[in-house]
Formats: sequence, structure tokens, C-alpha cells
Amino acid sequence: MALVGAMWALQGRVPPEIWQLLTGAAVLCALGLIGLLAIPGLERWLRHPGRIETTIPVSIWLFYQKMLDFGFNLIHGVRALGRSPLALILIVMQSLYIWLCDALLLYVVLMSIGATSSLSVSLFAGMVSDLVAAVPITPGALGQFDAALVGLLTLFNLSTSQGSLTVLLTRLVSLWTFIPIGAAVTYIFGFSRVFNLSGKVTGAGKITPSNPVPTLVEG
Repeated sequence: MALVGAMWALQGRVPPEIWQLLTGAAVLCALGLIGLLAIPGLERWLRHPGRIETTIPVSIWLFYQKMLDFGFNLIHGVRALGRSPLALILIVMQSLYIWLCDALLLYVVLMSIGATSSLSVSLFAGMVSDLVAAVPITPGALGQFDAALVGLLTLFNLSTSQGSLTVLLTRLVSLWTFIPIGAAVTYIFGFSRVFNLSGKVTGAGKITPSNPVPTLVEG
């Protein structure tokens, strides 16, 4: 979808090297995914490669295992979706909806600051920025999304100040407005039940009143 968006929004403005890089990366990812899906036994070899395992430092080995966990969890999820076509269609539709919402938000923000641009530009920039933030290195992909979006907008003759303002407004609407809302919802439906001011949490996870009502005992 990002390649299609680039052909639509960046006609004649994408260097050949970028096309070669995107095409090569897409082909390698497709071949790697097909190979991992077709050869389940490859996971066992990657997790326990024999003598190589003893020569790798512990810190690097732990990081390597975490990367394998991330990759194979993704692959197992793809396999599970393949056995449930309806769930796959639902996820694709949800992804398209989220992408369109992000693109429309970006389009409205660009119009609000007077940086006129076509909807195709917003669709392309929103898609690529979401792809960059798909594997967040920082909390909330803070910095990744911002740098990618500013860099993409400069391809469409927007100044750095306009791109930075666009990112700031987009973040303000899409991220920071949900922090107080999420905190309120979490408190109402989550923390308020655990940290009950009129009681305490027992070992079994049940809330007992701080001042239990005395019971009458006969005799």
C-alpha cells in the first residue's frame, strides 16, 4: 500500500534508488515470511543453533531470543489468522479504517495551517509514518513517527517549520488527548476496584471492608 501511495502521490519525484530499496525490502520480507511459514522446523534451529549458542555473550543471546520471540509470535499470529478468514478480513478492514482516520487527520491539520496538499499526499505520508511506528523503539514511537512524517512532508515542498507544526498538532490530537481519557477510564473501571478506599485487597484478590460489620453469635 505504501508503494501504491508513492506511485500516486509522488509521481516522478521518487529517486530510482528509493524504488530499488523499497522493492528489494518488500521481496526479502515476502521471501522470509514464506520461508518461515513453510518451514516450522526452522524455529527450533534458530533458537538452539548448536555450538554457536555457546560462543555468543549472554547479553547478546538474550536480546537475540527476544527478537526471535517477537518475530515468531508475529508468524504464529499470521498462521492463526490463516485458519480464520473472517478474523483476517476484520483485521484488514480495521487497519484500513485506522489508516484512513490517520490520513484524514493529517489532511485536516495541513489545511488548518494553510499548507495546501492533496489527499493522496496525506494518505501516503500517513501510511509510511504508521509503518515506521509499527515497531516502536521508544514509548509510543515518540521520535520515530515525528521524524518520518517531517521528512516525508519535506518531499512535498513543505518547510521544516510547517512539518514540525503538523507533527505537533497531529500528536496533540491523536495521542495526548487520549492520555487523560485513558487515565479516567482506567481509574473508573480498573484501579478504583483494586485500590478501594473503604477496604483492602486480600491475598485471594478479594476486597474486604476495613471495618467489618460484627456478627451476632448465639449464646
